[in-house]
Amino acid sequence: MVFEKVLIKKFSIQKEKGWLYTHANKQHKWGERAILSFFFIALMYLVYVNSIHSSFFTLPPYFFILYSYRTFMEWKYQRGTRKYILTIYTLLFIELGYLCLYHLFGII
Repeated sequence: MVFEKVLIKKFSIQKEKGWLYTHANKQHKWGERAILSFFFIALMYLVYVNSIHSSFFTLPPYFFILYSYRTFMEWKYQRGTRKYILTIYTLLFIELGYLCLYHLFGII
């Protein structure tokens, strides 16, 4: 939260009011829904075929694909707001946190 405020000040990012995420356009909204649907289908398949433990390995690729798509759409259609900078850093923190949990604690 603090790092986000520093980025907003440093890059003069226009943050939208409210706590819900707003999509750039309809293509962006439907693309994210398709990614989410594919993730749930893959997750259900992995839980059915394998154990629940192995299904946790679908999270890093899912977040990488989702946030990469979100970053691209924000960069392409909302370049003036610079929201894509926050999305890139969010992706980096999610992936770094996942790696730390995996390597340091062996949770996953």
